[in-house]
Amino acid sequence: MSSGIRYVRNGGVAIAYQVVGDGSSDLVYVSETVRLRAPFVPLGVVPEAASSFMLPLIIGHQRAAEILYTADWIDARRALELGIASRCYPAAELLAAARATAARIAAGPIGAIRHTKRLLLATRAEQVRDRADPRRRGRPPVGPRRAASVPPGCRNPCSG
Repeated sequence: MSSGIRYVRNGGVAIAYQVVGDGSSDLVYVSETVRLRAPFVPLGVVPEAASSFMLPLIIGHQRAAEILYTADWIDARRALELGIASRCYPAAELLAAARATAARIAAGPIGAIRHTKRLLLATRAEQVRDRADPRRRGRPPVGPRRAASVPPGCRNPCSG
C-alpha cells in the first residue's frame, strides 16, 4: 500500500478519466494553469472508468451531475472549490511543493500513515461493495449479471 501524493497535474488539459483518476489519490496537486473537463454526455456517451461513481463520492451528487451533464471546463480555482484538487500552485512551484509535502509525509511515522490510509480506504471500499452488490443495499438482485448495454440515444464509443 502506497502513501502520500499520488497525482500531480502541472498545467495543460485533463479530459475524462484524468479529471478524477481512479479516485484513490491521496492528494491531488494542480498548477494554476490546469483545465479539466469530463465531456461524456455532450458527446453522446456515458461516463467511463467509474467516473459516475467516484466523482459523486469525492464532490457530491449535485456537483458531479453538473460536471458530467454540462462538460463545462474546470479551472484550477474551481477544482479546489469542488474538492477535485487539494492544492494549487504556480506552475513553476508545483513540483517542488509536491516533493516537499511527500518528504514531510515520508518523514512521519510510517505505521500511523499506513493505518490511517487503510481506515480512509476502508470507508470507500464499503461504499464500493454496497454499490456493486444490490443485496448489501437491501434490494434483491435483479437477476444474473449481464453485459452493460448502452442507453438509447447514446453512442457506444467502442463500436466505432
